[in-house]
Amino acid sequence: MEASRAIHFVPLPFLPRMHYMLMRPQDNLVLEVVGHELAMRVDDAGVPWLVPEDGAKAARLVVRFPPAHIAEQVFQEHLGVEAGPDEGKPEQPSLPAGARFASPSRLAFVVTADDRIELTIEGILGAMGQLALAVVPLASPRQVWSLLDLGPAPVAPPAFAVQPVFELPHVAGQGLAAVSERLRATRVLSASGLGSAVHLIDPEHRAALLATHPDRRDAAISVAVGGALDPSVTGVVLRNPDPRPPRPGETAIEIPSRLQLSPSVQGGWAHATGVDAAPGEPVELWHTRLGVRVANEDGSVLVDEDDAIQRIVRGVWTRDLETWDGPLPSLDEPFRMSTQPRDRRDIVGQSTRPGGRIFLTPAPVEVQRLYLTSLGAFMDVRGAWTDKSYGLEEWQHRATLGRDQYVKVVRAGFLFPFGHRASLVTETRRKVDPTLPRSADTAILWQRHFIILREPTRAYDDRRLPFTAITLSPKTTPDINDPGDALFFWPRVGTKAFPFTVSAVDHDGDTHVFPAPLLFVKRRSRKDKALWTDAQVLAAYGLERDAEGFKGLAGSDKNLDLKLALDGKRIHVAPKAPSGDAAFETIALRFAGTPSDDSSTPELLFGDLVIPAVAAATGRKDPQRLTFAKEYVAAGFDAVANKGEVVLGVARDATPGSLSFGGTTDKSGGFLDPGQKIEGVSRRSGPVADLAKTAVGDKVDPASLFAGMGKLFGLFELGDVLGELGLGDIPEYASRLLDIAAAVDGGLDRVAQLLPDAPPNVKQAKDALALAAAAYDALNAQLPLPDLATATSQFQSLIVNELLPAVQQAADDAVLAQLDRAQAEIARRALDTVQTLLASPPAAAQLLAHILRGEPVASMLSHVHLEWSPPLQPWPVGDPIFIPELKGRKGALILAVDVRGGAVAPSAQVLAQLTDFSLQLIPGAPLLNIGFERLMFKSTSGAKSEVDVVLADLEWQGVLGFVAKLKELIPLDGFSDPPSVEVDASGIQAGFSVGLPNLAIGVFNLSNLSLEASLEVPFVGTSPMVGFSFCARERPFTLAVMMLGGGGFFGLQMNTQGLTLLEASIEFGAALALDFGVASGSVSIMTGVYLRLEADDGSLTGYLRIRGEVDVLGLISASIEMYMGLTYEFGSGKVIGRATITVEVEVLFFSGSVEISAERRFAGSNGDPTFEQALGPYADDGPWAEYCQAFAGA
Repeated sequence: MEASRAIHFVPLPFLPRMHYMLMRPQDNLVLEVVGHELAMRVDDAGVPWLVPEDGAKAARLVVRFPPAHIAEQVFQEHLGVEAGPDEGKPEQPSLPAGARFASPSRLAFVVTADDRIELTIEGILGAMGQLALAVVPLASPRQVWSLLDLGPAPVAPPAFAVQPVFELPHVAGQGLAAVSERLRATRVLSASGLGSAVHLIDPEHRAALLATHPDRRDAAISVAVGGALDPSVTGVVLRNPDPRPPRPGETAIEIPSRLQLSPSVQGGWAHATGVDAAPGEPVELWHTRLGVRVANEDGSVLVDEDDAIQRIVRGVWTRDLETWDGPLPSLDEPFRMSTQPRDRRDIVGQSTRPGGRIFLTPAPVEVQRLYLTSLGAFMDVRGAWTDKSYGLEEWQHRATLGRDQYVKVVRAGFLFPFGHRASLVTETRRKVDPTLPRSADTAILWQRHFIILREPTRAYDDRRLPFTAITLSPKTTPDINDPGDALFFWPRVGTKAFPFTVSAVDHDGDTHVFPAPLLFVKRRSRKDKALWTDAQVLAAYGLERDAEGFKGLAGSDKNLDLKLALDGKRIHVAPKAPSGDAAFETIALRFAGTPSDDSSTPELLFGDLVIPAVAAATGRKDPQRLTFAKEYVAAGFDAVANKGEVVLGVARDATPGSLSFGGTTDKSGGFLDPGQKIEGVSRRSGPVADLAKTAVGDKVDPASLFAGMGKLFGLFELGDVLGELGLGDIPEYASRLLDIAAAVDGGLDRVAQLLPDAPPNVKQAKDALALAAAAYDALNAQLPLPDLATATSQFQSLIVNELLPAVQQAADDAVLAQLDRAQAEIARRALDTVQTLLASPPAAAQLLAHILRGEPVASMLSHVHLEWSPPLQPWPVGDPIFIPELKGRKGALILAVDVRGGAVAPSAQVLAQLTDFSLQLIPGAPLLNIGFERLMFKSTSGAKSEVDVVLADLEWQGVLGFVAKLKELIPLDGFSDPPSVEVDASGIQAGFSVGLPNLAIGVFNLSNLSLEASLEVPFVGTSPMVGFSFCARERPFTLAVMMLGGGGFFGLQMNTQGLTLLEASIEFGAALALDFGVASGSVSIMTGVYLRLEADDGSLTGYLRIRGEVDVLGLISASIEMYMGLTYEFGSGKVIGRATITVEVEVLFFSGSVEISAERRFAGSNGDPTFEQALGPYADDGPWAEYCQAFAGA
């Protein structure tokens, strides 16, 4: 036998008996051949042949190749966040790079009883091109969806395992799949011996019979032909088995390392069997090429290398797993490769789809080139899948002689929270790096990552989102930092998260562009339901979800601000309507989302929004933290479920905002803050305070409407004295843009409403306005009129001669005097605006010229107005303090806010007035009733605040009824501004002090008499305070009758809760003085009582004071005073005695004094606390031992 055809037998004890080495040095052919159930026979010519053994059931010819691939270490072009300060920089390669051989590959061929294989190199190679491949069951051919595919019936495959769950195929909408299934079952059952009887079986049951174990199939068929099926047959689930390691007699090509591929049974291998080159000529490296086996008419087989339909492979196993359901190893074992363990597992799953229906063959891996040699494989393959069973979308791999040149792995995912489908692309290329040593011949594998958008635009129909569509860009990101094996991560470029450009369309069709970092989340496949949990993704995005909904936290990137800056863009967060719109100046938005397997549903967590009416009314753009109200989310603007058209509510854990004008009450209402708590926003009425009741139109609790807005007189909140408010009673803050004619018309209309019997001058002004409005409309509609100059002149004349004089007459004080003070101020404000607009006729005409030129903004008037008169009720119920009635007249509250700008100078006015009410001090034990005819406060920008307080009669009651005897001495108008009234940030202070004349009758002398009264109305904090005094401690009255005398004072202070302070003192005694010219002296003795009562404390003091003094020529004097007093303290129940002797001597310019005092305390009903009481209870045992041990080491 020629040397080139030699077969080398290797007799080793651990190798199979039929084991041979094929070696041909000329073309580097080195193969191992193993025979399973084969025997060698030598023919008469002495040629050895391999034939199946007698009784062989599965004879196989297995050809083994050296490792076809080398796994090499890859290096990152951009390091990930774990690199610390080197994040984003290229990885520094440590050469030589790590490398590992793949396991050997093998091709297994089926040897039938008729096959004879010449035991030579050419014979073995020839058989490899003729024999059918032995493959694992999952290595099926590509499915060709053709009803004409009725070729020769294949040998019946081994039955699959019977599953216990009944699930006959019912793929909705896939009639073609069902037909294909029946055809396949019919062909296989016919070839199994059933023959034409198969047509007697219901087509729906043929596939189930196909999967029945062969030992039971005949019995099942006989029953089926009789018209019924055994229950064990109908319970068959036609599903693919799980992958398993290929057996020794099955084909397994390991490339890339650890991934085992296999062609189908239709695959064939083409190669040279001999060496044709002349001696000394180059010889081509021996290789075998994957193609498709095609049968000739004579029964021979050739390999079609151009048939791309069945030139496929499938991943049948990965050595990363011990079992198919086992865990995956670490990403970096032993080093980073071009494919990761999860990639290799998913290639197997996507190309074989274990658990899938057998009649729906998954997409295979397309093979452009697959050559096997003894030095490694040449491979160019690509697999692409749309099935969501696994996260892998695409795998492309090019290798030369077992060395990777280009590898592309695409994994599906989405961008959280907006849910746009995206893919993470990992590309590995072999590149020469000139910075490395020996760069001329050093090319290593570099890996980069980037994201491509599969779904650039998503449309939303969700009331939890302020946008109807969101478009992301760019469609392909720059290279991002290495994400490692993270299941979700922030795409980063350099040291920062990559900002996607978001183009969002709001509910009015406006597009808003802003940057946003987004979290990339890998698709959670059916295979990896536990790949990540919703809670993990939410936590990475700084969210937590509980029964109440989402809660914002810090995200996984602590340096990343998850609030998206909108820079004040005006966004329509809900559809607008004639009743109003929901457009807000947006400072920032924070989103949340609900992740699903391959997408997410976004929603607004909160937005920092500027409410237009609040901003215009207060002059401040303070953002409120709001989110969509649950009433709007559930029902939209349904006329029944959301009658109030609420849109937004206060976000979770956010502090409810408030509408407060000026921030302090001295600028916005004096005795109250005319604002309201903001619990949400209505499209129709603006800020609202009770979302639930506003939505359905129920009565609103005023306490919730004005909670936290400050208190009237510092005692009760505004909501406490208001009755129930219907939807029509809730104040509406309307923010509008008015043209000149509408502004003038609105001002005159308001005056006409306030004056039902409008005088002729008001009616005249409205008639003149109608003419002006007609001229305005003509200009605005560009009707045929004279030229612009003529039209302007005509309009100017109309303003000067008719409209302006009529408005001035309407604003006359005599006309407005018919109104209440507050109503007069409102009317004057409206007419002042009208006069301002018309004061300069050329300017007014010029405004109309702007309109004619298509510049309406120049003629617009920004107007925010609130005028509200809610009903009042007594407070509290039972014994009220606030009584909204005076002398039979019902009390009334008027709140008015008017802010204007644009065509006129910016101006704001806030007015608050309470009329006809009284305050009952100490209800239940009345002492004083203070009646108010009017309490009004007006604040206008650029002007001094005005206060008007008009009191009715003061009614002294109860134990203070005696004061009524003196009320004729109190000037009741003394409480009106300006006399004795001061207004500052703390409140209103008003009062008076009246000195009474002395009374002297004979030896009786009463002097130093006075009466004082005061009223303090605080804006916030404490309650109103009323004070009354007869004389004062500093100025007591004096009473003298000859040598006997005395004095005293009385004063009290009270608020609406009761008495806060009462002081009273009276003393009586005698005094005697002698004067001898050169010397004089005096002596006095006085005794008295001092009483002091406070809200929860007090004292009573009795005292005796004796004093004597002597003076000689004014040069020398001496005095002595003895004082003794007893004080009883009501709070402690103690009696305190004090005695003091004071001696003072003065000689010329020198003086000195000596004082000796003594004090004694006598326990009363409440003595001092004991030591135990002072320390309080001790929680631990053995306190004394612990105390001693504390000093044991000292």
